[in-house]
Amino acid sequence: MKKRFFAIFLAVCLVATLLPAGALAADGTQTIHVGGEELSGSAQTPAYATTDSEGKVAAGGSEDSYNVKWNGETLTLNNATIKGNSGKGIVYRDGDLTIWLEGTNKIGEEDIYSAGSGIYVKGSLTVEGGGTLDVLGLW
Repeated sequence: MKKRFFAIFLAVCLVATLLPAGALAADGTQTIHVGGEELSGSAQTPAYATTDSEGKVAAGGSEDSYNVKWNGETLTLNNATIKGNSGKGIVYRDGDLTIWLEGTNKIGEEDIYSAGSGIYVKGSLTVEGGGTLDVLGLW
């Protein structure tokens, strides 16, 4: 009986490790890296950030005042200038990503050889909205 219980327990553990980490999050919170800042947000609780003229991203802001908004599925860029490295790219997402553009947005460094420039997505990338996006650099 002990062996059967142990075998069932191990099988459940194995199945749990196959699930994506996002599937275990009860509130749907997902993370993204933008300009070296990690933002965690969900549809119920979006994460907001602002950018300055130098491209530095700072967590904070609100629905009425932001340059970057992350709701767990869509990254909204609102007149954002983003520089800085997250280790993989200026914008890094481990999963699918939709970027919604509002206004004029810029991601990257003028120096095209800056390490970790651009957008790096492990999944599909969709870009929508009425704004524009200039992506500089190589990856």
